Amino acid sequence: MLKIIGAIVLLGGVFALGYYSGSHPAAVKKAVKEISSEVVATTKELSHTAINTSQSLERTLRYRQGVVDAKEKLLEARTDLNEKNFGDAAKELTGAVTHLEEAALAGDEGTAAKTRALAATITGIERELAKGNAVDKGTLAGVQKELDTLLDR
Repeated sequence: MLKIIGAIVLLGGVFALGYYSGSHPAAVKKAVKEISSEVVATTKELSHTAINTSQSLERTLRYRQGVVDAKEKLLEARTDLNEKNFGDAAKELTGAVTHLEEAALAGDEGTAAKTRALAATITGIERELAKGNAVDKGTLAGVQKELDTLLDR
C-alpha cells in the first residue's frame, strides 16, 4: 500500500512539473539556459585553471631538475679536480653549463637571469681548466653554494 501511495505522489509531482513547464515554457527555457551557461563558464574556468597550474608545475620541475643535474656535474668536476684530472673536470663543467642553460629556459625571469649568470661563471672556470690552469677549490665551493640557493627557492 505504501509503495502505491509513493508511486502516486511521484507521478503527481512529475505531472505538476510537466504542467508548469508546459504553461510557462519561456520561463523554464530561460532558467535552463542560465543554468547551462553558468555550468559551461565554470567548467571552462576550472579547466583553464587546471591547465595553468599543471604547466606552472611542469616548468618548476624542469627548472629544479636542471639545477640538480648541474649540481651533480659540478660535484663530479670537484672530484676530478681533487684527482688532478683537469680535462675531465672541464667536460663535467661544460655539462653543468648545459644543464643550467636548460634550467634557465624553464625558469621565470628572476631565476633565469641568476641561472645564466652562474652558467657564465662556470664557463669562465671551465676555460681556465681547459687552458691547463689550476682553479681554487673555494671558487667551486662558492658556485655550489649559489646552486644550493637556486634550489632553495
